[in-house]
Amino acid sequence: MSISSRIALCTAAAAAVFATVVCGAPAFAATVSPAPTFNIQVTIASTCAISTAPSTIDFGTPSKPLNDTSYVSSPISGSTSFALTCTSGVTPSSLALSWGANASASPRKMANGANRISYDLYSDSGYTTVWTPSSGGPSISTGSGTPQTYTIYAKITDTVTPPAGTYTDTVTLTVTY
Repeated sequence: MSISSRIALCTAAAAAVFATVVCGAPAFAATVSPAPTFNIQVTIASTCAISTAPSTIDFGTPSKPLNDTSYVSSPISGSTSFALTCTSGVTPSSLALSWGANASASPRKMANGANRISYDLYSDSGYTTVWTPSSGGPSISTGSGTPQTYTIYAKITDTVTPPAGTYTDTVTLTVTY
């Protein structure tokens, strides 16, 4: 190999190294033919989930007996809210509240041993629509992928004052979609 051929070869090699270092790419690039392809996919499930659970409804400690007539116009009441998040376009068929652990029909019952206090849960702040395991729930919004908030209103319906103590119940919220 002649000197001029060696110089030309060294110059070409130096140019390739320079292009790789300075430009970040080889001086002589090639592509695979045919170029491979691949798919990308995701499956979005139709789903609903309670994103914020309802909290305890605490009626407090009434200052008067439950049969006091002032409770007719100003009932012992409370409320709690929950947030439901459903996939966009999914509409739950029902939001049901159980009768609780101490009753099998309206009115629901809070218990302290064998003693009971009647109360009920409502879907409206006027306490006119009892929210049951099969009806009375609020209008259900179609899912948008963001939380939808629903409120549960509660009112003591008993007019007999039982013995002192703490009365409790446990209610289950069921979402069917």
